[in-house]
This record gives sequence, C-alpha cells and structure tokens, in this order.
Amino acid sequence: MEPSRATRVAPVRLGVNVWVGRSAILLPGVTIGDHAVIAAGSIVTSDIPARTVAAGAPARPIRSLEVPDGWRRE
Repeated sequence: MEPSRATRVAPVRLGVNVWVGRSAILLPGVTIGDHAVIAAGSIVTSDIPARTVAAGAPARPIRSLEVPDGWRRE
C-alpha cells in the first residue's frame, strides 16, 4: 500500500440465493451470480458465474451446480 495511491471503491453485487462462507473476502467491484457458493476463506478477485462453487485464493470455479430457477434454501 502506498500512501499516494487511491483506494478503490466499488459495489459488490450478490445474486439471488448466494452463500458466502466465513472469512471470505470479496474485493470491490466483483459480481457473484445467482445460486453461487463461495467457500470459506476464499478471496474473490473477479466475477463468479451463476450456479458455481468457487474456492481458493484467488477464488476459482471448482464445480457447477444444477439449481432450478426459482429454487430457494429454506
């Protein structure tokens, strides 16, 4: 971090029915698609597609999910 460098500020967009695990870090400006799962401790540096499980540092898609439209966790 350099004192003269600007801090990036941008919204994080979460889709419908998204689950974010404990201690996951979402960087400014990322979008998480509908029905996606972000594993605990992951660092999300870029957009995650819908119906995807992502994990790691940086987070990468590791699995696709088959979730019907309109489904919600109860």
